[in-house]
Amino acid sequence: MKRFLSTLAAIAAFLVQASAQNIPDTLRISDLYTSHVIFNTDLIYADLSNSQTTAAKIIEQSKNMMALKARSPFSQPMSVSALESNGHMHTF
Repeated sequence: MKRFLSTLAAIAAFLVQASAQNIPDTLRISDLYTSHVIFNTDLIYADLSNSQTTAAKIIEQSKNMMALKARSPFSQPMSVSALESNGHMHTF
């Protein structure tokens, strides 16, 4: 039991440390499939760092959802920013 509690405490400490780090959100985008990101409120703005590499659009039927797909294979990092109607800004 003592070993179990020690292991549990180590896991809890790791999770607290990992959540305290400022790790940016990462999306995996492919030219083979479409990725969808769902937000809490409607999106009013979306921006891509490179629109020649990736396509993004706010879904007409559900304004709180954004679809992303690579136009072709790429290896350079890029970013996507989205602004919700409640004022929250997200960057991936």
